[in-house]
Amino acid sequence: MANNAANANMTLNPKLVEKYNTHPEELGGKKRLDLTKSFQKFEEAKDCLPGGLTGVRNPKGMIEGEYPVFIERGMIGKAKAPTYAEDAKFIQVNMDSAMIGMNAEAEVGIVGGSGNVAKQLLAELQGEDIPKKDDWYREAKALYEEAMARYVAARTDEKSPMHPGRAAAEVAKFLDTEGRDWSMICDGGDVTHWAKNNFRAHVPGQILEKGPLGTIGSGAGYVMGAWEAHKTPVMYCTGDGSFGFHAMEFDTFAREGIPVVGVVFNDSSWGMIKMAEQSRHPEELKKYGPVGLVLAEERRYDLMPPVWGGKGFLITKPEEIIPAIKEIQASGLPGILNIIIDKAGISHVTEGFAKGLTVKKPE
Repeated sequence: MANNAANANMTLNPKLVEKYNTHPEELGGKKRLDLTKSFQKFEEAKDCLPGGLTGVRNPKGMIEGEYPVFIERGMIGKAKAPTYAEDAKFIQVNMDSAMIGMNAEAEVGIVGGSGNVAKQLLAELQGEDIPKKDDWYREAKALYEEAMARYVAARTDEKSPMHPGRAAAEVAKFLDTEGRDWSMICDGGDVTHWAKNNFRAHVPGQILEKGPLGTIGSGAGYVMGAWEAHKTPVMYCTGDGSFGFHAMEFDTFAREGIPVVGVVFNDSSWGMIKMAEQSRHPEELKKYGPVGLVLAEERRYDLMPPVWGGKGFLITKPEEIIPAIKEIQASGLPGILNIIIDKAGISHVTEGFAKGLTVKKPE
């Protein structure tokens, strides 16, 4: 999970346990998942799983002190080195037997619910003499911090147009102070990574994103699902390309009374693909231009909300973001922040995506 020093300081946040386990009325009368038993299992598992735990979300904010290092992807096409050790053995658990071994080989397949199976495995492992892998933990933590360095630096970037990481950090400031019970939706390509690496979850299921298959445009559906599940406001961050898939769902949000703040990161392009193409085929891009990768220059998406009586804001400076969010929140209607961002603010994920797709030309 993380190095032993970090685990030793990892404790359950008592304020969150008390609030979300005993005061469901603060969440519209609905009780979220009980945190207590789940996080106790982190403590029990840390010495039994020297290879670390794999999850699809970092529980940032739900554990006090340092939180565990998680490998973010599951086994979808990624169950191989260097993400995992070359000699790693895999146990794959799924309630559907047809899914076991479907896209990643597994030495052992178990048909069952992941929660119950994990408890049984933990019970079997406890008391065993399992060798520690402190060097692995230190290396994993160092790699994590190296990857995060780009996101941390972007949080105070002063360039204009705005760095997407700075825009995401400003949104995160609001969420960490006045929107701690809001659901957070991360849609889009490169934008997703700037958003989710700034946002912090305070309760389970609070941050939703498209997942490893890259189903951009799905965020509008997540907005409706999150609202129905929790009845708390929704922060919906999306790229301008992804926004275009289901932009008119904002009319649905208005009709259904869903309090959502849409944050469009506007770089006037299919940013992730454009930046990947710049890395993969610079000569072709210079010769032919970005074919099929450019959208209308700084389209005024902020002019949509007045149609349903809502508020829209064209954002060009970081200090404009939080006041605009507050105005939309006060209106009680869906609104949109149209943030003009830098066209070259590339995340390490997009950079890696580009390198992974690069095909070396035969000599």
